[in-house]
Order: sequence, then C-alpha cells, then structure tokens
Amino acid sequence: MISLSSDHLPIILSIDRPNDFVCSERRTYVNIKKANWDGFRDYVNTHIGALPTPPDARIAERKFRTVLNAAAARFIPAGRIPEIRPGFPTEAARLADVRDRTRRANPEDPSIKDLNAEIKRLVNNHKRNKWWEHLKSCNLQEGVSMLWSTVKSLSNPTKYNDHTAIKFGNEIHTDSKKCAREFCRQFIVHPARSITQRSILRKAHNIRATDTPPTFTPNEVQGAIHKAKASK
Repeated sequence: MISLSSDHLPIILSIDRPNDFVCSERRTYVNIKKANWDGFRDYVNTHIGALPTPPDARIAERKFRTVLNAAAARFIPAGRIPEIRPGFPTEAARLADVRDRTRRANPEDPSIKDLNAEIKRLVNNHKRNKWWEHLKSCNLQEGVSMLWSTVKSLSNPTKYNDHTAIKFGNEIHTDSKKCAREFCRQFIVHPARSITQRSILRKAHNIRATDTPPTFTPNEVQGAIHKAKASK
C-alpha cells in the first residue's frame, strides 16, 4: 500500500485457503459410519420384493446388484471433498458455512457470536469422543505397543510444521526466516556473488595471523599439489 503518508509501507498478503484446510487424496471415499442402514434395508426389501421372478440366475444377480447399488448411492455417503478440515465434524462444517454466509452479508450480525460458540462446542466434543475411542482401543488384549506409543506421544509430542509454503520464483520456502529474507529481497537489489569466492574468503578470515609466517619448500608445495583433489 503506497497511498500513505508514512514511510513504513504495509504489505497485504493473500492466501488461497486457511491453514487448517488440507487437500485430500484423489480417490473416492465411502463413509460407512454415516450410512443410513434402516433406509438401506427398507429400500432393498421393497424393491427386491417388487421384482418379477427372474428366468435365470444371471438376470437375478444383475437385478439384485442394481438394487444394491441404487440403495448404496442413496443411503451411504460417498465421494470426495477436495479440501477438508482435520478434526472438524460435519455439523460444525455446516454451521461454519452458515456463519461465513452471515458474516459476508452482515459482519455485525449478533448471531455470529452464537454460531462460533456452537462450532467450538461441536469441535471440542468431536475431539473428546475421538480421544475416548483411541483410549478404548489401547487395551492389553491386543498388545501394549499402541499404549506405549500413546504415552510416548503425550510426554514428547510430535512437532508438525504448519507453515504455509510460499513460492518465490522457482523456489518454495516454508521456514519463517527464509520467507522473511525472500520478502526483503523483493525490495532490495542483491548483486550476484560467487559461492566459491565467498567460501574462500570465509576460510581466509578464520585463519589466525602469526608474527612469523610459515615457510614452505618447493618439495612440500609439489607434494601438496599432487595430494590435492580436482575441485574448485
């Protein structure tokens, strides 16, 4: 933003999606846990009972498979969501869509606060239920490896890098220091430097100075050249 009186110009960044979204794999998911098995059973019983008597087993199998596929498509959720939120239940996602539409229409709507509180409650309950299910699976009958892994993760949790990758030219950086350095270089011209020359100068600066410099004989110099490898 350059239309300001101050010399400190702010930079506005736009990110495609929030950090809590992740891209799902390119495959179809079938959610058995959210299936409506009562509706599935009634649909199959009704449509199979209405079928006429098939003339042979091949036609009967084809009709039976057609009814099962139609019932599965209607009562078993399946498909793929390109961007998902880990640890975000379906009810909370629906309320989040309602909140976003309400905020877009009227940012000062008082119902936004209630929607945020309800979303937070649903997310916390979902995480609590997932944790209880995990603890129930850590029983001694199936071994102690999962139990010890859980105890180890609590005492020394794994650190995940949740930084958003930013592309500068042909390079992609996620480290905060490297991203800050690349942002600064967008406004400052840096001359090209030789990596080899910088390495030699750095090593030369680290050499300690002495009052009496060492002397080398021609034979020692010739031997050092023969032992040196072909490098820059």
